[in-house]
Amino acid sequence: MKLSIQDLKTSREWQSTIGLPSKKFYNLLETFELCYKKQHSISLTEALTNLGIENPVLATYEDCLFFVLFQLKNGLTFDVLGLIFGTDGSNAHRNFNRYLAILELALAERGYVPKREFS
Repeated sequence: MKLSIQDLKTSREWQSTIGLPSKKFYNLLETFELCYKKQHSISLTEALTNLGIENPVLATYEDCLFFVLFQLKNGLTFDVLGLIFGTDGSNAHRNFNRYLAILELALAERGYVPKREFS
């Protein structure tokens, strides 16, 4: 069994798994998708098709954002994260880093990233 966003039914489940209510998740998802396309110059679907991946673990932007937020909230080892999401630890680690970078862009785009330097 693989954990997916469709498993979340209550607001408590949303908060406990990713730290956001569903409404905020879907608002952030819009920006996440735009930032992915901006960063890679193609959509996620096109990228998966080009790579020839038939049954991707993270097939949608929703899956990708859920995956990275879940890991940020729970701080699991990548082997355990992979087990929960139906992949191995090295793929979980690669996917986490890939989609964390997109999340950082999305948060910066929305103005949620603090300034890191003093001028």
